[in-house]
Parts: sequence; C-alpha cells; structure tokens
Amino acid sequence: MNSQQKPAHTGPMLHIASRELTGHALNWAVATTLSIPVTVHKGRALTTVPNITNPVLEVEFGYKPFNPTGNWAVGGPLKTGHRISTVQKHDGWWVACIYDMNDDPQFMEISHDELEAAMRCLVHSHFGRTVLVPAELLGRPLTTAAAGERRGVST
Repeated sequence: MNSQQKPAHTGPMLHIASRELTGHALNWAVATTLSIPVTVHKGRALTTVPNITNPVLEVEFGYKPFNPTGNWAVGGPLKTGHRISTVQKHDGWWVACIYDMNDDPQFMEISHDELEAAMRCLVHSHFGRTVLVPAELLGRPLTTAAAGERRGVST
C-alpha cells in the first residue's frame, strides 16, 4: 500500500491486490484515488458527485452511485485523462498500461473488460500493487442494472 492512502471509511478494511479489484471495490478505490468523497452504503460505493449521464439515477440519502468501471461517460474521460493505453489481445484479455516518458511500461493491469483493466491500472499507479478496501465491498457482484449499463444496455 502506498503511504498516501488515508482511508475515510471507518469500518473494517482489507488489503487487496490491484489486479484483483472488481465491481464496487474497484469503483471505491478509483474514487479514493481521485480524492472524491465516497461512502459505503449497503455494499456499494456511493458519492455526492452527480452522475453526469443520468441525473435522475437512483439516489439514496443524497448519494449517487459512482461507477467508472461500468459507465464509459465516467470511466472513458478518466482513462484518457490519465493517459492509460488499452489493447485487446487475441485471447480476449484487455491490457491497460501507463507508459513512462521513454515509452516503457510503468504500470500494467489486465481484465476481460476494458474499463475494468483501465481503472485497475489507475489505482495501481496511485496506490501501488495493494490497496486498502472496505471489507463489505469485497465479493459483491454488480447489480443487474450496473451490469446492463456496462454492456451498454439501458435498464
């Protein structure tokens, strides 16, 4: 874990490798990387930052879901802004990489999903190979609505 990480979450935290981050845990880690205030409610990463693609999206207690791994309108600009390159290999895996000034790979992550690989790479570049994540976010699958949004299907 990078010494810069100061978790705002007060519940139990677990160390997890950046390459294993997925779903709500990865979304939470991205928000933390970007210094976006985020809270955990019912096993989901929620933020007060408005969802720019659908302002009437589900709101609970004044918070809105933060989903850069499943929404290109959020994750795409982050990928571009942090100069994360992605390429799909012949076996279907996406490789995300941040290169140094000599064009040598500095941080690299893989996933079967392009945005997930890119967001893992972003978290890796900020916190290193491991990150502290709220325990309640680990092992929870994306909701049906979030999975549909990832595929570009409106639900």
